[in-house]
Amino acid sequence: MTSTEEPFSNAEDQGGPFERVRITSVDQLQSKPLIGLFEYWAAKRGSRPYPGWREFDLMVLFEIAPYIHVRDVIDGWAEFTVRFWGTGLTDVLGFEGTGKQMREIYDGEMLGIALDGFQMVLEPAIPVLNKGKVTWVAGKEHRSFHSLVLPLAAGDGSDGGGDCEVAHLVTGLDFDPVE
Repeated sequence: MTSTEEPFSNAEDQGGPFERVRITSVDQLQSKPLIGLFEYWAAKRGSRPYPGWREFDLMVLFEIAPYIHVRDVIDGWAEFTVRFWGTGLTDVLGFEGTGKQMREIYDGEMLGIALDGFQMVLEPAIPVLNKGKVTWVAGKEHRSFHSLVLPLAAGDGSDGGGDCEVAHLVTGLDFDPVE
């Protein structure tokens, strides 16, 4: 999935190879696939801080689902394991991520940057938009992307979401066309 949208302009530079901004409104997004993902998440959330995993139906998101990965939050936010890795990600990035932990995908400085980015979503459990280049995969550094990371509760989130910890992170990616 690619987008010809202009990059977002209200990013807070968090250092490193990415720009990151917390998202509180769909108006902060410019990528059509990521707008659709955010709107679906917000509708499932309702008045809670975030929806539950069982409420989130990837089949409804068939257009962007190939470019989504879902990570389980483990070890008190110290690690994340990929539960779902869309086939489009395998096509673009050149590897299958299902079942992998962060340390199997990223290394060195990039591991710390990636962990910081996912942890930014956890506290205070607000979606985060990232913009950058695919610097963690050799030969793919020319690819630009936008990614939206969204928190999910365990199960159906029926306890209101506010009293439970974030158990999963859903990330949708929108890659810019190759020039």
